[in-house]
Amino acid sequence: MTAQWVAAKMMGRWRDGTPLIDRPIEAGPGTPAGAVPDNDFTYGADDPTGLACPLGAHIRRANPRDTLQPGDPTEQAITNRHRLLRRGRTYDVPGTDEAPGEKGLLFVCLAGDIERQFEFVQQTWVGSPAFSGLVDEPDPVVTQSDAEGPRGFTIPTTSGPVTLCMQSFVTVRGGGYFFLPSRSALEYLSELN
Repeated sequence: MTAQWVAAKMMGRWRDGTPLIDRPIEAGPGTPAGAVPDNDFTYGADDPTGLACPLGAHIRRANPRDTLQPGDPTEQAITNRHRLLRRGRTYDVPGTDEAPGEKGLLFVCLAGDIERQFEFVQQTWVGSPAFSGLVDEPDPVVTQSDAEGPRGFTIPTTSGPVTLCMQSFVTVRGGGYFFLPSRSALEYLSELN
């Protein structure tokens, strides 16, 4: 058990973007520069017990795909209804003699319906402590813990579960909802006198 392995189990992907469904044990040689990691997999059919990608891993919670009913087109349609386009970009502000440096992540997502997509995913899948049969295990990566103290994260293994006792390491600096009009709306607005 290495720090890299635990981080991958918490996220659901290795640092190079390779999903744990493809490489559950070790990172491997890495994704070639410019290549897109494989995203053509399902959890219910490919990893129903979470041995490759833990049930509480961040990517599994943010897009559970067919977790409840493998192969059920209705569940996939429901999951697709909550999908959103999202990107995270890291930043690193070097420190000075007067002030420490800061590292972080800028998260941006595009959604057609904030309540049905972003807020649903955040509250029902990512932030919920009860997800896919788990109890008291909110998302290990992006949720902040309550003042009640540490929380758990379970990593299933063939030798039995490994349960980590974790503290929150996320601090939200700010956020906002912004209106981005569609292409057709911009065309309409440009034709107004």
